Amino acid sequence: MTTAEPKVFIVDDDPAMRDSLRFMFTGTEVSVELYESAEAFLERFCPSMVGCIILDLRMRKMDGLQLHRKLRSSGSSLPVIILTGHGDVETAVSEMKYGAFDFFTKPVNREILLPRVREAIKEQLRHQAKEQESASILRKLASVSKRECEVMDLVALGHSNKQIAPILKLSERTVANHRARVLQKMEAPNSADLVRQLGIIGRVKPNSQG
Repeated sequence: MTTAEPKVFIVDDDPAMRDSLRFMFTGTEVSVELYESAEAFLERFCPSMVGCIILDLRMRKMDGLQLHRKLRSSGSSLPVIILTGHGDVETAVSEMKYGAFDFFTKPVNREILLPRVREAIKEQLRHQAKEQESASILRKLASVSKRECEVMDLVALGHSNKQIAPILKLSERTVANHRARVLQKMEAPNSADLVRQLGIIGRVKPNSQG
């Protein structure tokens, strides 16, 4: 699966502020899109967007708080950096608790904002990579039969073929065959990698083996 180009989505109803923020990214590796309102951003929004939102807290009609919560309720994982006036710091702090990546009071300093934007984008890319890996693991898991799943779960708990055989009332050879098929279907080079994959999707707890 290809990853969309990371972008900074600036949502602010003040044209001068939008231009100022865009200028900050001149000469950087990050591309920028400008939106004059929350509604304008929502018209273009799609879940596959990658990057970071720089969001003004106070805007006409739908404000930044409403947009942030709407995005979160839709399952968006785009990191949100909030820009606020000094009188809105308490609100900005509450948005941090709700999942905002960071907030800054206006006017914002370029040397402070840019590193945080880069870190926010890195976090989004890490999240997307984890989501893609989880989806891949679930697709592979769908090909594992019910009996193979029973063997797999016991392998993940650290049981040997000899221990699994009486639990499932199977011969050791049959257990070994099931185990081999599970590793093949899950594209796991060994049991440790199998446990790692199952841990990613929450089927087993980390360090549950052995």
